[in-house]
Amino acid sequence: MNRDSTKAQMSVDFLLGMVIFAGVFFFIFQFSAAAVSPFVFTSEEVPTKTQSVADNLYFDKLSDGEKGMLNLTYLEENNESIHQLETDLGVESPRHGVNVTVSEIDSDDPPDFAVRDDGSTNSPPEVGASVSRTVRYGQVADDGGLTEFDEGDKVFVRVRVW
Repeated sequence: MNRDSTKAQMSVDFLLGMVIFAGVFFFIFQFSAAAVSPFVFTSEEVPTKTQSVADNLYFDKLSDGEKGMLNLTYLEENNESIHQLETDLGVESPRHGVNVTVSEIDSDDPPDFAVRDDGSTNSPPEVGASVSRTVRYGQVADDGGLTEFDEGDKVFVRVRVW
């Protein structure tokens, strides 16, 4: 056997071995990522959930039938029960929390109303949680018995989800 042909044979064997090793390594890496991905939260999940919750609240629970007119009776009825609000808005999952605050727009010192639980106006998110906020605005058609607002007040409805 020729010495040059032996070197060439070893180079091809080495190259073939490296390609097989890289292929196996790549397969294991891809398989591991695919196995873990259903359990990893994406950064898009919370903002998408926030928009969904805000739309459900604004259009289904607070809408007075006329565009931009809000009936705040639903918030007054659930003033002490954030858990009922979470259930109604689809935030039942233990990994999410919600906070709803209503503020008057045209006032220098706007009165705030927040749905609370056990006397707390804001349930704080877990440390390091991603908090997403969205705002809807409208005009109060029916204050629902809330003393903070009068009919005709322009208000912001702020929704936070974490």
